[in-house]
Amino acid sequence: MLRFAGAAALVIGAVLLALIVLLLLALLPRVRVDVEKTQDGPLGLTVGYGWLRLRLLPRREKPKPAKKAPAKPKPAAKKPEKEKKASGFSIKGLDIGDAVCLVIDLLIELRNRLVIHRLRADVLLATGDAAKTGILLGRIAAICGMVLPFLEQNYSIPDFHISVDGDFQSETSSTRAAFAAAVSMRPIHLPLILLKYRRQLLALYRSLRTGGEISEPNEPTHPQDDLKKENVT
Repeated sequence: MLRFAGAAALVIGAVLLALIVLLLLALLPRVRVDVEKTQDGPLGLTVGYGWLRLRLLPRREKPKPAKKAPAKPKPAAKKPEKEKKASGFSIKGLDIGDAVCLVIDLLIELRNRLVIHRLRADVLLATGDAAKTGILLGRIAAICGMVLPFLEQNYSIPDFHISVDGDFQSETSSTRAAFAAAVSMRPIHLPLILLKYRRQLLALYRSLRTGGEISEPNEPTHPQDDLKKENVT
């Protein structure tokens, strides 16, 4: 009886401790993320937790000490240049419709948990070809027509401005963009959302990932197969 009572007390204590931990996590301050990018400036990223603020980007460059001029090295033999590897991510294999639906699903799940303090974007598209610029502008307008009304209906964003235009007279591909966003949420909610949509997020990552495609090996040819083909003909 004493052992049973001790085990029951241990279980009850563990359950109470878990409830207390969950309650404390629910009362934790929100984690805030601020992202900002000007047309000519670097990307800025700041993470805040409560009253703490940590600026991750841009990183402060440490002043390099002055170095003495090194002696002239002997001319070395030129090494063959290595082929530059392609970028690890590409949007060529991305299904825009599936990506937009996934974003909307995530926003629906985070509707009462995520707070959007600021969302601003000014984009000027230029592809060097007026026709391509018009097609790209139309696609982006279609995506904005799906996402922006949803944000306006389900989120209260104090600083909200989206502007996308095209430069049809530009002869070079020189898209210019400036954006700023600030969101916050309690950290306890994010792992649950990621766990629920892990398959969709993994599929999205795989569609963006390039260079991992495995080409099927060519089947070896045998002279007997060639003789059979000649006999058939």
